Amino acid sequence: MGPRLSLTALLALGCASPPPPPQASARPAPRATRVEATPELVHSDPCPHVEGEDAKLFRYDAFGPPSMSADLLGQEWWQWDGEGHAFEESGGTVWVVVHDDLAPDALAVRFPVRQAHACDHRYVTVDAAMTHLEDHIAQLDGLGAPEFAALLERLRETHAAIEQQFASP
Repeated sequence: MGPRLSLTALLALGCASPPPPPQASARPAPRATRVEATPELVHSDPCPHVEGEDAKLFRYDAFGPPSMSADLLGQEWWQWDGEGHAFEESGGTVWVVVHDDLAPDALAVRFPVRQAHACDHRYVTVDAAMTHLEDHIAQLDGLGAPEFAALLERLRETHAAIEQQFASP
């Protein structure tokens, strides 16, 4: 294996990370992309979101209510808040980054967690997100209950957005 660049070196070069190694998957291979996460961009925005072909941003509730999505995403409130009271009082947001196997250091640069700025991101691979959505869509479909129609539609929309984002060109 060749030498690894440090996070500082990656920032100095102005790139998010080297491309991930190829892995066997049922999905088509990801498109090559290079997203510039420059130090100026990342440091000027208190809660930056540097999306690209390899990462898409969603709100926490796009994956269902906390009772459905906590196993995948953790609690609905900020990860540094043990009870959620401050989160609820401020009308906080937890962002979910669905990514195509990006390295943790690249995710931390492009989608940081910054407590001082109430900036919280959760990182989920495409495969984990799709499995979660497909399982819950199937469960809700099987119930045939009209009271779940809005939730089912929201999960289908999230599924379609991820499919479109990570489809082969």
